[in-house]
Amino acid sequence: MDIQASYTVGNSARGNSDAGGLTQKGGSHMATTKLTIRDGKIVSRDDRYFISLSEDGKRYEGNGWTVIIKDGHKDRPGRIICHAERRYSDGPAICHREFKLADGTIGLAGGNIKLRYAYFRTKKFQEFLNRFGITAVKSLSPNMELKLFIAYGACGASYVNIYTDGDVRHDFADVEYGDPSKGENPSCYEGHVRCIISNATWAIVARDVDWRNDRSYSCILYTMRDVMSLEKELMAHGPKL
Repeated sequence: MDIQASYTVGNSARGNSDAGGLTQKGGSHMATTKLTIRDGKIVSRDDRYFISLSEDGKRYEGNGWTVIIKDGHKDRPGRIICHAERRYSDGPAICHREFKLADGTIGLAGGNIKLRYAYFRTKKFQEFLNRFGITAVKSLSPNMELKLFIAYGACGASYVNIYTDGDVRHDFADVEYGDPSKGENPSCYEGHVRCIISNATWAIVARDVDWRNDRSYSCILYTMRDVMSLEKELMAHGPKL
């Protein structure tokens, strides 16, 4: 299988260049809150909807979440307790997760409570993801078909990069370009491109959107392999920061 360094959709008029792990820059999407845990307490946060953090760093509230850090006792390890609850017209909804206390990063999804999730990444694992700009990992087959929005023009731009050890096929049939006869710039475009990833063991889909009111960035790794085992391949063929 030939290694493909990257495949880019949407960074030129005819393109050579869209799913959790959304880093919010603005717009209407709900961002993922990130809390850094060190030495048994919350030492930093990345949250647009922050409410409070206790002086001892053991209790956080924001964006509908309550996070409580409980220290270990004797042979019992400490716990990180994440709880979100809200009542809807059809009844209450709860998202509750607990993790063993360790240094690392907690991720707390926003939006409807029924669709929320929480994750914990050790410090070592988070540092690994940061090296490649990866915002989320999905234990799913990378062999899939994607319908991706791309655009470039007066309203901004929406670019996509696909990195994979497999093959990528694309179809630009639904992308419209500016019509010079109407006084439009032929270098501008907007629409959806169909991409099919095959023969892959891993794929990274990076989206950089600054289009109208949507400003966001995500870089998602899809693989069924052990993520840490991909280090050499990602260094050679993954995103370059």
